[in-house]
Amino acid sequence: MKVATVSEARISDREKQLQRLLRQGLLSRDAIEGKVVLDWECGDAAFAVAFSRLGASKVYAIDSWVKFDDEYVDQLTQLNVVAQNISIREFSSVATAKADLIFANTVTEHLQDLPSAFQNVFGLLKPNGYFFVAMIIITIQAVLMITDL
Repeated sequence: MKVATVSEARISDREKQLQRLLRQGLLSRDAIEGKVVLDWECGDAAFAVAFSRLGASKVYAIDSWVKFDDEYVDQLTQLNVVAQNISIREFSSVATAKADLIFANTVTEHLQDLPSAFQNVFGLLKPNGYFFVAMIIITIQAVLMITDL
């Protein structure tokens, strides 16, 4: 299991990426500012910190593959990010709050059971909440081409 760390440069890069999504109209400030955001399979939590900097009231960063040590969790807590080593299924069973935005950056192409994962996601969303998914299209196209043979 990889132990998470993140540099200021990486957080800044993620913040720039979110700003670009906002300019392109793919994300809305209304979905972020003063809202609860869940960064699903967050990796090093750089996007989670960026969401906090963009005005989210609370950010949950969950990852079932990357380990957050206690020191890193404390650092993230100071940045208004709650980090947990937990899957979306486990998080959905213990969450006490629902999210206004669930952000999944290059997550879904790795999942074996999308319907179950999405059921957990939609159970965690507030009414009229947003589910933002970014995926590696080349991977999906390659899988489709192989299955079409």
